Amino acid sequence: VINYFLYPFLKESNLIMVYLFAITLITLFGRLGPSIFASIFSVLLYDLFFTNMSWNLEVENLQQLATLLMMLVATLIISALTLLTRRQAEVAQHAAHTAAALHTLSRQLASTRGVDKLLEIALRYLAEILDSDLLALVPEDNKLIVRARCGTEQDISTKEQAVAQWVYYLS
Repeated sequence: VINYFLYPFLKESNLIMVYLFAITLITLFGRLGPSIFASIFSVLLYDLFFTNMSWNLEVENLQQLATLLMMLVATLIISALTLLTRRQAEVAQHAAHTAAALHTLSRQLASTRGVDKLLEIALRYLAEILDSDLLALVPEDNKLIVRARCGTEQDISTKEQAVAQWVYYLS
């Protein structure tokens, strides 16, 4: 729609930039599927409305075909690079959150005395990082007992206790 109004004032090569900008925005806020669809759809729309003005999807010459193919390749590359950049930013954000949590944990552990307090602090931070409920089993008189817990008041079942005991004996 924007290109329809810009067509009298801009050359065809500048109209392509509007499509590339729109695809970049779709990729920035969407996923791979919609961006690929937008890439293909924009090439078809450009061909339909701005290449031969005959309102059909015919390619009249080799130069026009090359333009359409390069537009498709460029939009797909922009989509892939934008998605890659967004994924890398998400990974970096997660790594920064984990590093901050570990830094806070190490500071609290350094200033804490007593096994029970250390277990409580460690479990709280592990539960936050892992987004899970945790129990700490500690050996006492050759048997594992629940010494600390975070996020749950539920005890472990007999089967879970047996598995934990078996793993403890193997290590």
